Amino acid sequence: MNSGKAPSDGQFFYGRDTLQIPELFSSAPVLAPPAVAGIADIAGELWDKLENPVGAPPLREFVREGDHVTLVVSDLTRPASTKEMLPVILEEISHAGEVRILVALGLHRRLEDEELKKLLGWKVANALPVYQHDCHSDGRLIFLGRTRYGTEVSLSRFLLPEDVYRSEVDKDKAAPVKVVVTGTISPHYFYGFSGGRKSILPGCASEKSIKQNHSLILGPEGERLKECRAGHLAGNPCHLDSLEATGMLGDIFCINTIHCGPAGTATVVAGGLNEAHIQGCRYYIENCSAELDSPCDVVLASCGGYPRDINFIQSHKSLEYAFGALKPGGTLILAAECAEGYGSDRFFPWFRFSSLPEFYEALQENYQVYGQTAYSTLWKAKKADILLVSSLKPEEVSQMSMTPVKDLAEAAQFVKGKHGGSFDACIMPFAGDTLIGDDALAV
Repeated sequence: MNSGKAPSDGQFFYGRDTLQIPELFSSAPVLAPPAVAGIADIAGELWDKLENPVGAPPLREFVREGDHVTLVVSDLTRPASTKEMLPVILEEISHAGEVRILVALGLHRRLEDEELKKLLGWKVANALPVYQHDCHSDGRLIFLGRTRYGTEVSLSRFLLPEDVYRSEVDKDKAAPVKVVVTGTISPHYFYGFSGGRKSILPGCASEKSIKQNHSLILGPEGERLKECRAGHLAGNPCHLDSLEATGMLGDIFCINTIHCGPAGTATVVAGGLNEAHIQGCRYYIENCSAELDSPCDVVLASCGGYPRDINFIQSHKSLEYAFGALKPGGTLILAAECAEGYGSDRFFPWFRFSSLPEFYEALQENYQVYGQTAYSTLWKAKKADILLVSSLKPEEVSQMSMTPVKDLAEAAQFVKGKHGGSFDACIMPFAGDTLIGDDALAV
């Protein structure tokens, strides 16, 4: 097991606060991404990457004089260093025509004005037109075709010249629209990795497109396809389907940050959408993945604090990776504040099903994205004791087949009662960023 560092003074990050790790786990080894120093000068690093991209001309050449630019950014659930990067990006494309920002919300909620200013910086938020993607608005979506997987691809009009930049008076003089996506690359429990193509599908796609794409995860007999797992892209239908859909837009310039556990921005990649994304994924596997000799009886995990534990749907990623370090029938303790609840009102109602076969049958008949996340949660909860420290209602945590505990001390008492004084344990202070093993990118 590789050595990492937990927060100072034996604490876990929990929302914007910390929790004290119980003495019971004082000698447990830490399973975390290797210590990678964050970039001291993000702007300087970004300048270099934009001038020397992979698989694309420099950004200032990719965007030609007079081109209109749609700059796609992630919302606050992603630690993408957006505010720090935007001034550099905007200076590099200062010769463009009009520049607009599109927040890739996917199925996430809209941001409030103050949240937009926090995300973009108040100068940018006030200076440029900012649009938030609405996956339900047919008037803001354009159908582009079907992928070979059968996904009906409808994407935001703001990615295409047919939108506001095409004059109703003289449509033949529509300026080209260049798409530049930003975001962050981290492990994703069934997409392999976030970042890159995910900024478009699901980020800027219709709800129907997102549901069809995500439903490709479903395998036989209640198991998801083995190709749909963290760190794996080869043969992964969700990844490949998204990549094909994104290709319908033509060339896209991609700028992604990589965060490694507690570090800030570890590196930046830039260039062609697929080329830059693959480069970033390789960096993560080679520099940020953790090694585990053997599974543990007990895993004590934190998402790593805000925004990774902003809601349960985001926190589930940490639950997934921590579960991968657990022995069958073991005990997993997760500290996830979930200050904004579940993240969608379409998540918790799925726990009207307590039987996995019944749940899976209903999911196959009426696939919903957050139903898949709920099923994955229940599947893990049926195979181990999962103790959750959160702000969620205890009775609802119980309905999800997990055990609510008010703090880590109560969780430690549970462990003593179940495992006695002899058990193997590990601590995962940044479970949401901890990719275990080198699953091989295999692309």
